[in-house]
Amino acid sequence: MIGSLYRIKGHALLLSALPRILKSIPALRVAFIGAFKEPDVEEELRALAEPFGRAVVFTGFRADVQELLPAVDVLAVPSHYEGLSLTLCEAMACGIPAVATRVGGNPEVIDHGLNGLLVPPRDPDALADAIVSLFGDDELRRRLGTAARQTIIDRFSIATMVSRYTDLYDELLRIKKPRPGEV
Repeated sequence: MIGSLYRIKGHALLLSALPRILKSIPALRVAFIGAFKEPDVEEELRALAEPFGRAVVFTGFRADVQELLPAVDVLAVPSHYEGLSLTLCEAMACGIPAVATRVGGNPEVIDHGLNGLLVPPRDPDALADAIVSLFGDDELRRRLGTAARQTIIDRFSIATMVSRYTDLYDELLRIKKPRPGEV
């Protein structure tokens, strides 16, 4: 997971899914990259992570996240609430497949099974199963990662956004175009 550690981001959900995940993938390592932002969140999450020993790492704030992304196999976005997750978009742009909860803007970016996986919010079993499925199928993980990158290029690149704004302005000008003799 990448981003500031707030309760609504679902870090505890991933930790509660971890026993099921580690049962299938004992060598898995989970990194929580970001600063703790709410009172007592650090204490709560470290207590939840303690039984997993070195399988869980809290890196704190990192200014070099772009350099860390090549080491990420799967991004987890188990948020309880979410707008449009920039972390999700950035990881997808790097070809990293994601498992995200079906909240906020996540379903606008992820087409389940085509460029990532969506799971119900607050469902640790579904989160665990989705993560395990990606680690259990290298071809699926590669295919989703490739499609994720293409999604970001197609929907969110500068060229695409400029083109969409230009189309919108053209449409608005056609609607607002004055008739001859009108001011």
